[in-house]
Amino acid sequence: MNEWGIGKRVGYGAAQSAGLGFLAAALEIVGIAATLKLPLTFGGFVVLGLCNVAIMGAFAVLWAVVLGIPLHALRKDSRVADTLAIQLGLVVGVLCAWFLWQGAAVLVADERLPGAAAMAAMPFGFAAVGYFNARYWLRRTDRDIGVPIGWLPAAAVAALFVVLGTGSAYSARGTGGVAALEGDPNLVIISVDGLRRDAVGAYGGSGTPNIDALAARGVVYADAITPQPETSPAVASLLTGLHPLRSHVIGDRYPLARHYRTLAEVLEEEGYATGGFVSSDALHQSTGISQGFLVWDDALSVGPAGLDRLNIAGMVIEAVQGGGSRQGDDTVAALSTWLDRHELLPFFSFIHLPGPQPTEPYEAMVKRVDAQVGAIVSDLKARGIEDATMVVLAGTSGWMRGEHGVGRGRSGLWDEVIRVPLIIVRPGVEAKVTRVDKQVRLMDVLPTALEWHKLDNVEETEGVNLSAFDKDTMPSLTSSLVGRADDGWPLLGLRSNGIKVIRQSVSGTELMFDLAEDPTEKHNIFDEPHSKTTRDQAGAFLAGEQAALDRLLKEGR
Repeated sequence: MNEWGIGKRVGYGAAQSAGLGFLAAALEIVGIAATLKLPLTFGGFVVLGLCNVAIMGAFAVLWAVVLGIPLHALRKDSRVADTLAIQLGLVVGVLCAWFLWQGAAVLVADERLPGAAAMAAMPFGFAAVGYFNARYWLRRTDRDIGVPIGWLPAAAVAALFVVLGTGSAYSARGTGGVAALEGDPNLVIISVDGLRRDAVGAYGGSGTPNIDALAARGVVYADAITPQPETSPAVASLLTGLHPLRSHVIGDRYPLARHYRTLAEVLEEEGYATGGFVSSDALHQSTGISQGFLVWDDALSVGPAGLDRLNIAGMVIEAVQGGGSRQGDDTVAALSTWLDRHELLPFFSFIHLPGPQPTEPYEAMVKRVDAQVGAIVSDLKARGIEDATMVVLAGTSGWMRGEHGVGRGRSGLWDEVIRVPLIIVRPGVEAKVTRVDKQVRLMDVLPTALEWHKLDNVEETEGVNLSAFDKDTMPSLTSSLVGRADDGWPLLGLRSNGIKVIRQSVSGTELMFDLAEDPTEKHNIFDEPHSKTTRDQAGAFLAGEQAALDRLLKEGR
């Protein structure tokens, strides 16, 4: 070894460092498997694991070269085995720091400074352990005291063994259904981004024959409201029965905390198979929306499924691709593949379809979504389970198309954005009213689904069982609203008994509309004398909502 040139010394240290990367990859893949919910086969998981082995091996080699060149140049007259040991010890420290310092940063953000300091210091200890172990074995090698198998092939075999074993365990994990009672009915919830209610035939539009056929089998809620026209908050309301100000999901970057109870958790505890299939990064597993789902298919990035969950690959994909998405047809196909294994078991599946794409004409998006909804319903029918499956179709938001001076998108709290399609089909229930004109909310889906499944409602929900509207005796339900203006400033609103109030949270500017007289929201009556009583009542109601919104915005939850 002492006769080696600097290039050979650095190369040898880099080759041995690859083995350290292999083992780091194996440990990471075990951790990923503990939380991953993608429907991966054994082969799919092994591919993911081997990708990580290759990536981490290359990462370790890179650092070994970067650190090794100056190290060996400075210590060219020192004992090579000792210098190589320092090189390997430094690589061990870098690998540990790469993961542990990310965790320490999270603890710092949570103001848990002692824990962050301890975690930040740990790589130095691991580096010392790596150095002393490497020095022992390298000195043996220098003296020609060999072992039956070298370090690099041993590390590669160990990593492969871990990947294969973890993949076997992952593919054999239970995905629910077997513990449910025979005959328990199924539930399918379909959410759609950006689908305007006036684009659907059942609401006066045209060109949606599949959605209209679904509506003909169930109840159409003509005045359904999304409490916040963003994907993650709207879906959180569907699955928790809580307003965004109570679930604290007031934007796509706000995660759902673990202590909130979801519809999926209730049904999973009843033994149901639970699977979610999404098309938007706003519903990534990390948002917490997936809790209760044993399978959550959010494979949106390029490459093998799950590649974005690998630490280094995920950072690269985020930098290059940003928030991922996939075609709705692919999401529907993923649901169908999952049903191949679960159609004979009681199941709950949630599927999210994407809204308008940047270059897609809006009418083409409506036609596409209608075809995708038709494919889902046809699949249920072909499997013979249509009559045992409750189906909910809900919009998460409408879509602005130039109204109120707002361009293409879902800005503001105008009715074009917050009024959404909501259709519920409950097989075996003969509703006396097939069209409900009273105002309802997305929060009301959860208690309605649980009642149809003959399950108790969750205690913390603020939703109302919509089956009560079958008798047409229920009053309209009030809903506060949260959103953002076209310039990004937060908005707070209220829609109740035909009155709409919109408040700009920063400037304090307020608008009020009488929707019965002014359905297009063009005449602001907030400052008119006859509005004083209504204005005062709305102000009293919104005072608490404003305080909750301000607190969440300040906390950056």
